[in-house]
Amino acid sequence: MNGISPTPVTPAFTLSLRELPLPVRLTLSVFLLAVGAGYLAALVQLHFQHASRGNPLPTPDDVVERFTGIPNFWSGKKDGEPAAGPPRPVCQLERVIMGPEKGLPFNGSGSMAKVFFMGDRKFKNQIDANPQREPELRVEREGERRALQAWINSPPDEREKAYTDDSFPLPESLAKHPITKKFLNKDKVTVRSILEARCLKCHESEEGQGKADLSSYETLAKYMELPKPVQGADGKIIVKSSRQMSVEKLTQSTHLHALSFAVLFTLTGLVFALSSYPVWIRCFLAPLVLLVQVVDVSCWWLARLDGIGPYFALAIMGTGAIVGTGLMLQIVLSLFNMYRWPGKVVLLMLFAATIAGGVALTPQVREYLKQEVPQIAAEK
Repeated sequence: MNGISPTPVTPAFTLSLRELPLPVRLTLSVFLLAVGAGYLAALVQLHFQHASRGNPLPTPDDVVERFTGIPNFWSGKKDGEPAAGPPRPVCQLERVIMGPEKGLPFNGSGSMAKVFFMGDRKFKNQIDANPQREPELRVEREGERRALQAWINSPPDEREKAYTDDSFPLPESLAKHPITKKFLNKDKVTVRSILEARCLKCHESEEGQGKADLSSYETLAKYMELPKPVQGADGKIIVKSSRQMSVEKLTQSTHLHALSFAVLFTLTGLVFALSSYPVWIRCFLAPLVLLVQVVDVSCWWLARLDGIGPYFALAIMGTGAIVGTGLMLQIVLSLFNMYRWPGKVVLLMLFAATIAGGVALTPQVREYLKQEVPQIAAEK
């Protein structure tokens, strides 16, 4: 009209998952299934890193203690009084040496007891050569741990002198306890030699396999500092647990998780955003997982605040549940939206096989958790 052509109308964006080429859909399917498998593995890692033994996942007490250092917070609130009195302050070195041989991760946040027992090649070789000697050798190795525990809890001046002289007088409580003979000198024990034999293979410097340097008294001293009592939210004096995540560890974990989650949950959200579900569902669920994960990481740091910190720690359980549920919905709904009925049947069979495998493994998981419970009593 009048020589003017009409303005072209830009067609609405209508691309959906089901319209993608089959090779693209198969690739996305494998990606989503791999993410799901990885998240299930992360739940298993939660047990080993943060859950108290005997529990499949961290309890409210575990979460609060891990992020704030306050033990028995939830139990005390629920029962109306603290579940236990203030524990004896324990330094990190004593905690990792006297931890259980099994049931905790083999690192500075868990237990290093293995280096005294089956984690030590000489001990294992002696047991393999003569299995009947295992009880005797275990008692002697336990004597080493108890001697180190007594040394760690001795007065600082005496402790440093005993390390320098490599000669620590045994207390009466250990006078009759068997200890590996090469570390005994009459009524004294060579504590420095024990540490060198059991620890320096991995902890001779900060560049070593264990990262922490335990090669001198000066470097050992920082791992023997006792946590200081603080005032809790209810005004009572408490001793912060050594299970609390350090600022260095929290910074590292934030760095790794924030970057990886930003990429991972953006991709899963974009896949779901291309589905054919109603727009309001896609606008809600597609960014939800990433958004809540940002809130979750923020709560890690807010949990360190005095007074209100434990409540942010408890919020982590809620944000974690939302992230897990949202991710599962993104994966399952996206997969079913990609295919017609033949593909949906294959997916149903795959999910059914996964559930059946989980059910089949349940007795083994329960048995493993039962075996962890006696270790708790052994520590108390």
